[in-house]
Amino acid sequence: MDNFREGATEIKVKTVILASLLGALLLSSCRPSSALVDTVYTQDVPEVDTRSQVNYIDNSADNTEKNDDLSPEEINDESTDPRERERKNAVPGDGDDGGSAPDIRHDDNASSDFKPSSGAPEGLGVGDSGDEPQQSADDGAQDVGIIGAGGVTVRDGARREIENAYGDIVDIPENVETVAATGEAALIVRMLGGGGRLAATSESFAASALARTVFGSGSADVKNALWGGNGSSPLSNEKFSALLEAGPQVCFEISGQRAFSEAQIARLRELGIGYVALPALTTHSGILLAVRIVGEALGEVNGVDARAAAKEYAAFSASVLAKAASAGKFSPDGINYDTGEADASSSGGGIYSLYIGGWDGGAHYTLHDDSSVTLEGAGLPVAVTGYTASPMSYYMSLAGVANAAALRENNYSAILPKARYVSPIHTANKALSVSGGYAEYDAGYVFTTAGGKYLGDAAFPAVIAESAAVRDGILANSLWKNYGAVTSASGLTNGYGFPDKSGDIVSTTVHGPYEVFVNPRGVGSWTEGSVESVLEPLWIAWRLTGSVSEAEMRDALVSFYAKFYGYALSAAETDDILAGNRAR
Repeated sequence: MDNFREGATEIKVKTVILASLLGALLLSSCRPSSALVDTVYTQDVPEVDTRSQVNYIDNSADNTEKNDDLSPEEINDESTDPRERERKNAVPGDGDDGGSAPDIRHDDNASSDFKPSSGAPEGLGVGDSGDEPQQSADDGAQDVGIIGAGGVTVRDGARREIENAYGDIVDIPENVETVAATGEAALIVRMLGGGGRLAATSESFAASALARTVFGSGSADVKNALWGGNGSSPLSNEKFSALLEAGPQVCFEISGQRAFSEAQIARLRELGIGYVALPALTTHSGILLAVRIVGEALGEVNGVDARAAAKEYAAFSASVLAKAASAGKFSPDGINYDTGEADASSSGGGIYSLYIGGWDGGAHYTLHDDSSVTLEGAGLPVAVTGYTASPMSYYMSLAGVANAAALRENNYSAILPKARYVSPIHTANKALSVSGGYAEYDAGYVFTTAGGKYLGDAAFPAVIAESAAVRDGILANSLWKNYGAVTSASGLTNGYGFPDKSGDIVSTTVHGPYEVFVNPRGVGSWTEGSVESVLEPLWIAWRLTGSVSEAEMRDALVSFYAKFYGYALSAAETDDILAGNRAR
């Protein structure tokens, strides 16, 4: 849910401000920002024809108005936003054959504790204060204050250099035996055979029941959970001291998160501990790059070759995507949702769906006119507009399915995705008012119609829910019911919906029965971006287009866990993952 709150704020930065911020970042050696963007155009809400009872606004690019007075501004090549940075050899296959690597050898002795080459640092030297750090005024990050020079550095021994997500050089030990990584980054470490090397992680990974089953409850990577949640907030003084005592030689952080404060990053560098920024896992190319960087950092230790494992993952991903796209890609606006560039390879035909990533039980809605209330209740589904918040829209397009939410605010570098309440009701004689929630409601736009298709049509057969809770909320919500076709009391108007007290039609964009599928979830989140997300297009193709069979989907899932996790999924475990029954 935090991702939706973060996405609910639209940030518009002029070029001159962007340039000055970038200059400050470069001078201060701060971490790359995930929110520096240009304003390219604004979109006006189309007018509703109030003369018609059934008048819908289509989501297609042709009907999206733009302000031609705002000319696109040139993207700064030095931007720290990963979506605006160019990097040669960004993913395996670019400058690399990306071919199949030898089978992955897993660290079977994952419960053993590796030791740093020269011992762990001893103490933080924070003075005599053991208090929790104060909240920073600029970005809400916790600050550990001025850290003294106490502690033993780990700079002794042979060193080597790797590139982080932005092409910056990071100095790390020749043999990396201990690392710290949170959330999905910890899963990448574990997947690449670094079981006993994960000295510290976050609760989201350590507390995962499936992770404990797959990787073993006694392994070192599920013991030392220093970060709360997914590790998106910096450590307190006390826990940062515990991190240094754990002795990581390299610390990974996913772009856009704040696993470390600036002071903590400075301390890591002072001690010779490699701080490695990974790309955000919001695109397929970002996931591949993160895997490649972690593999390069881990290298080969105790006969476990993480570089080879990363290459094997890239090869597996390529085969899966080719299989999913064999029936034809579909992006109605002709955009590659992974890169934001024009995509001439789209088939130009496909079906529509809508990915709904959250449910806000605190939102209260009222469907009313000037004199009476027609419907009211609590709870609304939330979808994120655009296609940069997760890799979902890209994977859907590969399988021949367009995410209707991707067709709004879909410029890759111009407009940040926004969390919006979603309702299929769109009528000229009623208003839908929403209060008490955290997202926005746009009365002039609906996500359950696109390309001339409506939810419940053969070409718009289903919506995809992030969890069973989202699915159950939709199915119980009066706004989302299939009311069928009706005639007004006057007999003059036909349409889909239901009659209100006066006999007029309350119109809906639900034109027939539809499915609500719960998206799979394994050790990693398929929708928010993880190494398991590569399986998403196969599931989409199975559930929505039928170009992949259930047997093929199950085989791919079982093969992935065996190849990359070294674990044999049971039939029941496979069922649970595909049904989305795994807890977040």
